[in-house]
Amino acid sequence: MYGTLLGPSCGIGVNYDTRFNGKRTGLGMRIGAGIVPRYEETWYSYKRVTAGRTIRDSTITHHFSVPDRPTLFGGINYVFALPNPDRNCLEVGGGMTYMFGDSLWFEEGASDRTTLGWLSIAGRRHFINKHFMFRMGAMLMFSSKNITPNLDTGFGYCF
Repeated sequence: MYGTLLGPSCGIGVNYDTRFNGKRTGLGMRIGAGIVPRYEETWYSYKRVTAGRTIRDSTITHHFSVPDRPTLFGGINYVFALPNPDRNCLEVGGGMTYMFGDSLWFEEGASDRTTLGWLSIAGRRHFINKHFMFRMGAMLMFSSKNITPNLDTGFGYCF
């Protein structure tokens, strides 16, 4: 069980990660939930307005805001043993993220949901009696229109 920043949660999330063979390495799965932070955007448009013989510039301010949105995600991953598998491992995985609400980071236009696919690779480091884990890696997130690189970090407790 560990917390993440970015990664498949697209914000701040909580993950449960397990191996199917009961060991520290091998094939497993990762599931979790997260919160995507609020998104705000402000832009200005300028227009030249003619009123009779007078010409003046007009500025229009536009503001767009998307509130915090929950995410659910899951995937399959494989943890490879490095020379000291009790301390260092390499994880490769892929899965899906379902975001409730719109996401301007990954899609253009408004919708009531966003579905993303992702591929990740990360290094794992176990320490303090092998019960705590830190992981850091990179991932690609796929939407229907974009491929977005993302950071995948996490820290938590190993049962």
